[in-house]
Amino acid sequence: MVSKTIELVRVPGVRIPPAPYMYRNYRIYSAPVLAAILLTLAIPSDFSNWGFAPLGFVALAPYFFALYLAHSAREAAACGFIFGGLFHAASCYWLAFFHGLAVWTLGLTTLFFAILQCLAALLIYAVSAVVAHKTVERAVGFMQTVQTRDSETDSPAANRRPSAPNSRTLAPDPRIPVSCVRPFLTAAIWTLWEYLKSSGSLGFPWGLIPYSLSAHPILLQSADIAGVWGLSFMLALSCAVLAETADVLRLKILAIPRRVRILPNRIHPLPLYTQVKTTPHYAVCPQMTAGLVPAAIILMLIFTCNFLYGVLHTAQFAKTYSHPPAYAQEQSVFLILIQPNTDFWTDGEEQTLQSAMSLSRAAISHLQEVYGKNAALPPSVPDSYMPALLVWPETVLQYPYVTGGFYSAFPPDDPLESFSSSLNASLLTGAPAPYKDGLANAALLIEKGYAADFYAKRQLIPFAEYIPLQKYRWMRWFMGKIAGFDSSWEHGSSPNLMQITGINNETFSIGTPICFEDAFGPLCVEFFSKTEGSRADILVNLTNDSWSNRTSAEYQHLAAARFRAIENRAVLARAATSGITAVINAKGNIVRKISPFTPSFIVTKAAIKKKSGRTFYQKTGDWLPLYCAIFVAGFFLHLLARILSAARPVKTPGNGGHILPKIQRKTQ
Repeated sequence: MVSKTIELVRVPGVRIPPAPYMYRNYRIYSAPVLAAILLTLAIPSDFSNWGFAPLGFVALAPYFFALYLAHSAREAAACGFIFGGLFHAASCYWLAFFHGLAVWTLGLTTLFFAILQCLAALLIYAVSAVVAHKTVERAVGFMQTVQTRDSETDSPAANRRPSAPNSRTLAPDPRIPVSCVRPFLTAAIWTLWEYLKSSGSLGFPWGLIPYSLSAHPILLQSADIAGVWGLSFMLALSCAVLAETADVLRLKILAIPRRVRILPNRIHPLPLYTQVKTTPHYAVCPQMTAGLVPAAIILMLIFTCNFLYGVLHTAQFAKTYSHPPAYAQEQSVFLILIQPNTDFWTDGEEQTLQSAMSLSRAAISHLQEVYGKNAALPPSVPDSYMPALLVWPETVLQYPYVTGGFYSAFPPDDPLESFSSSLNASLLTGAPAPYKDGLANAALLIEKGYAADFYAKRQLIPFAEYIPLQKYRWMRWFMGKIAGFDSSWEHGSSPNLMQITGINNETFSIGTPICFEDAFGPLCVEFFSKTEGSRADILVNLTNDSWSNRTSAEYQHLAAARFRAIENRAVLARAATSGITAVINAKGNIVRKISPFTPSFIVTKAAIKKKSGRTFYQKTGDWLPLYCAIFVAGFFLHLLARILSAARPVKTPGNGGHILPKIQRKTQ
């Protein structure tokens, strides 16, 4: 019988790169490029308004696979930098059209998110290195056990463990396979990355992987439990399982002549094993494949539960809108949403106001024709009474609105104050408002020509609406020279609710997130406080994306906004300067919308159900990223405890009672 033995030599601190090394670098760096392209196509883009949902389940797999194969932290960081920078630049390239500020809006943000993605990549690499190190030790134990059994099949001691107390046991560990842990750690780190990217004063919740599912509201219903982060975890886990599968298949292919040599090189700079003598043995370590089964099963359970939850909620949903409506005791409000399709940067304020007022008059005439007294209004309501909320987009007004002030004579041919005084509706518009020591970007409620109430925007856009470190003189000088402005809007401090009147004289509270505030889940939840009397009944978003000049920017914003309707189970109405003006019901379905870059209006009746309870997400907030952080931190703390335990001195009877660290005892 031919002896099939493998001799292993421990070579600490020695790196043996696979050949050809430079060719391998080109291949590994192509994986994050492919992942960035796939993820750009998965979310709403110029190629597809709603993206391609199937790509969301596979887009990150090449990127994770590259991090699993990285030989060093430098390679992992390079992969993260390439992926983060390329994906942000490709998916948000429309930031370059922000009127001469492309260096800040696109260049600086691309560099910023590329660097942050490096940190996430290093964390995934660290997890992969630790997991791979454990897997290699078990694989080596399995290899030695199999080779010994094959060469000494007639020996009854073939399967016995070494009896020497100082010898290292290389038998495979019967515990849970480590390949089951890595996909979940990877998904947790990715969920944390998207959460941190979307939080704080520098938060930018664009390009999140759950936006790839925007065309399928049935898959979004679980957002009222875990927010958008539950879907982030599910999609990232799907990609991680695929990457783990690809890694196992690669190892099986390479296991015939090179399995012992290839495995250790993946985990450098951890201790290496190099193959001195090889034999044609085809045994495959079960630790490399057994972990995929439970990981895949758990992934399927998560997807199935998410799908069934969406089916259940969709089946129980009653139609919210009717045309024409039946009133009875229904609590409703008329909504008139205006999309003027102008850009105040180029068209000016006068043209924007004239377009908004012209569309408003046409919309009110349409409302009176369709929802007139003979059609729907109760008999007790006077003919002149038409309770409605007329909504204009953000930044329609460029100066503070004061009765008898600038807008009493502007525009010259049709002053705004006269127009608002003649309305039988409340006007909600974007305008500057005096606040604290300056002006705030506000949603202003005007009734019969008087400013009744306003909400000040809280999440300001850095380097566009406020200057970080503005208190320093050098920063104000720098921004004044480079960007052309050296002042900021005032930050709003509270989610102020405004009151409107419904069809049957009911009073409703409206929350008015401004601009991209409707992309921040925790911020919109604050409009729905714990106290029932101070809780919003409907969300109305005022935004201006006309400067982007791209439909992809409009659809990405709409995809983010529909999650807020699901999380809070409330109607969300959007009035956008150039799109997308829309009405989204409590299940995330888009009831009405206007095509981007089209001047038009929406007239609808929103049936509002005052709810006594709150959704699970409203009660708990962003709980899933917190648990992901605990999971990842617990993994590394457990690793640290194992390292400290291995380095603790112990007595070993085999060496005469001398005290040696455990880690040295294992390598004797």
